[in-house]
Amino acid sequence: MGTLTKMYEINYPFAITYVSDPGNPKEKRHLSIIEHDLHHHHLHYTKAELTVKSQTSATTKNTVTLIKVSDFNRFARLLNVPGLSLKHHEARVIPSDFEQRNDLTNEPIDVTLKESHRTVHVNGSVKKPIFSRYSLGSNLLVVSDKVFSEVKKPSNPPPFYPKFGTKYIGYKVANWKETNQIGTKITDERDAIIDKGDDTTFYFSSAGSDYLMTKQLYNVSLFIGLLIGAVFYIAAGSFLYFRLYTDLENDKRKYRAIAKIGMTEKELSKIATTELALMFFIPIMAAIIHSCFAFVALQSLFHLSIVLETMAVLVGFIIAQVLYFSFIRSRYLRHLKEVL
Repeated sequence: MGTLTKMYEINYPFAITYVSDPGNPKEKRHLSIIEHDLHHHHLHYTKAELTVKSQTSATTKNTVTLIKVSDFNRFARLLNVPGLSLKHHEARVIPSDFEQRNDLTNEPIDVTLKESHRTVHVNGSVKKPIFSRYSLGSNLLVVSDKVFSEVKKPSNPPPFYPKFGTKYIGYKVANWKETNQIGTKITDERDAIIDKGDDTTFYFSSAGSDYLMTKQLYNVSLFIGLLIGAVFYIAAGSFLYFRLYTDLENDKRKYRAIAKIGMTEKELSKIATTELALMFFIPIMAAIIHSCFAFVALQSLFHLSIVLETMAVLVGFIIAQVLYFSFIRSRYLRHLKEVL
C-alpha cells in the first residue's frame, strides 16, 4: 500500500477540495459543513482559495483553465512547491495528476485563447500537481497576472468546465487519511442531484474517502491473489511431499546399500539435502524469473516504483519455501537415518 499512499499524496495535495461555480447558492452552507466536520474530528487544516478563468484553445478546441501566477505562488508556498516568475506572455502547464505529469513534454508551444484573442507562450510545466486530481479540468495554465486581468468573460460563453470565474477552495490536512468522514452530507446531496439527472453547481472530494474506497478494492484483489497463490503453492508442496514419501522405501533400500560400503551419517545428510534442494528450489527459481518479467509489465501500469513491493512478495515466497524445505528435510532425513 506504500505506492498507493504516495500516489494519493501527490494527486491530492489538498485533502478536501470544494469547487464552486459562480453564483452557487450552496457554497456558504457547504463550506460551513466541511469546517464543522473538520473541527468535530479534531483535524487541523489550512484553507486556501482562488478563482480561475476558462477559455477555449483556438487550436485544439479544448477548454483551458487559467490561474494567475500570484495565486499559484500562494498555493505553492503552502504546498512547499517552488514558485514561478513569469514574463507578460509566458505560461506554464500544471499537471492535473501524477500520471499526466509524466506525459507532459517541455517543448515550447503557443496557445491562442479564442474568446479573448490572447496568445501565451507555454515553455515548460510545473513539477507536481497543486490541485486535487482533475478538479479543475485537464488543461491548466499558469499565466501572468497581467494576462489574467486582460481575459474577460465572453458575452456568450461556451459550456466550459470549469466555468469562467469558478472558485477553488482547498483544505490542507496533515492526517488526510482520516478525512473519510468529512463532508458526507455534501456527498449525499451531490449524489441525489446526479441521480435526478440535474447539473450540479459544485464539486466535492475527500482524499480520505477516495483512498479508503481504493484501498478496499486493492485489499479484495490482494486477498483473491493471495488465496489463488496459496492454493497453487500448497498443491505444489503436496506433490513434492507425496513424491518423496512414495519413493521413501526405494530411497531407504538405495541408501542401505550405500551404507554397507561405508557411507557416514554426515554424507547421507549431504547427499539427501542436495537432492531435496534441487527439487525444491529449481522450480521456485524459475517461478521468480517468470515473476520478474510479469512485474516489469505490471510496472508499466504505475508511475511510481513498485520495486520494494515486488521484492517483499518474492522474499515472502522464498522464506515460505525455505521453511517448508527445512520441515520436509528434517522429517525425510529422520526416516533415512533409520537404515544406518
